Amino acid sequence: MRSLVVIFFSSLALAACGGGGGTAVGAATQTSPAVTPSPQIVQTSTVPMPSQGDYYTYRTNFGRTLAGKTRTDATGLYTKSYSDFDLSGNMITTFGDSEFHYEVSAVVAGAGINGGNEVGAQGCEYRYSPTWYEIPATVTVGMAWQNAASKANANSSCAQSNLPVTVSVKGSAVGTETIDVAAGRFDTIKLVYQTIWVLKKSTQVNDVSCWRDVVSGMNVKCVADISTTPSGANGATTKATRTDELLGYATAATGRRKDVVERFAGTWTDVMLQSTTANDCVFDIGATGKFNATCSSIVSGNITVPISGSVNASGELSLTIDGQDFSGKGADGLQFSGQSKAGNRVNFSHR
Repeated sequence: MRSLVVIFFSSLALAACGGGGGTAVGAATQTSPAVTPSPQIVQTSTVPMPSQGDYYTYRTNFGRTLAGKTRTDATGLYTKSYSDFDLSGNMITTFGDSEFHYEVSAVVAGAGINGGNEVGAQGCEYRYSPTWYEIPATVTVGMAWQNAASKANANSSCAQSNLPVTVSVKGSAVGTETIDVAAGRFDTIKLVYQTIWVLKKSTQVNDVSCWRDVVSGMNVKCVADISTTPSGANGATTKATRTDELLGYATAATGRRKDVVERFAGTWTDVMLQSTTANDCVFDIGATGKFNATCSSIVSGNITVPISGSVNASGELSLTIDGQDFSGKGADGLQFSGQSKAGNRVNFSHR
């Protein structure tokens, strides 16, 4: 079971799929651009509808300062991957490596979040009311927006979580910029907004700048200053900074993609093996695609089964389990299947 990073970064996590969308709950107002628009860059960007297999992989740098004295820094990877869900929307699953071992799945309608589940929080299920759009689906230089929603328990398994939560956002599209990130060079619209999360035991304020690609609607870089203040008189305010930079992506609606092996980084479970002595497997895939995996023995749970292998940026899998060689390919970034020369199969997934 992955542990859940209990910090709300909806501004960054949802940005991986292009931010919010639809009509904002609050009335939008106009504001003068703080940055002079460049006439060479399109002034409007719209998030396309996602397709199965779309994904966005980011490198995150996170630094936290406690009481103005102690600073801790962490770097990790996370990927947001789309799969078909139902006619009302898609399922987007977020997972990561290193300090960011977590998995959050959400039902999205357009680019807004209706609800979902958080693995590691007692199987918590939550619902937003109304649908939470942190950033409109269409942004135009000079526009402003605001929105609000509540996030509440959908079942009793959330009893130990920090829900219910109210969240609000105010932001504006301030101008255009061409920026370079790990995934390439992009013409972008710069978005500046503040998101406030009011939790049961604290309030978190995120002051965020994001650069949204004008073609695909994906955020290629986001920088956030985060302040978390405990409720009541106990505890000091925690300050943090977070930068997310796009490494790789696939957007079927635009026909654009840059595959990177980092999209598979993280912990994989639900492993099913045929005709081997291995069972109860946990696969950790590193940033270079190398496997670090262990399985218990079906014969004796005290004996581990050796596993080695790797996956490349295209999702092609080469794996040796208990002396058997398997090859295969990932289907949509969320599941893998492989087969040995003897016809035995291996399957594992994030789902």
